[in-house]
Amino acid sequence: QIPTAAMTPKATTGINAEFNLDARLTTPTKTPFNAADSDTFNYSNAVGPIYDSLGNPHDVSVYFVKSATPANTWSVYGTSDGAALNA
Repeated sequence: QIPTAAMTPKATTGINAEFNLDARLTTPTKTPFNAADSDTFNYSNAVGPIYDSLGNPHDVSVYFVKSATPANTWSVYGTSDGAALNA
């Protein structure tokens, strides 16, 4: 039987994701990274929503920027509801 009473909210504690990035892409010429400017990153992906301790949803996105050196390295940036996430 499925309970019908309200359940206690539970915050998201982690996100597991795998990405296959195209090694043929070039490093963006426009810097620094700015999530609002697609010319500053190579690829973005929404990985949310995630939920806070009150059960409220938040949109999370990750952004990938190919680095010039060393070869085939990428920087990853994240936002939650449009605000930068700190690593």
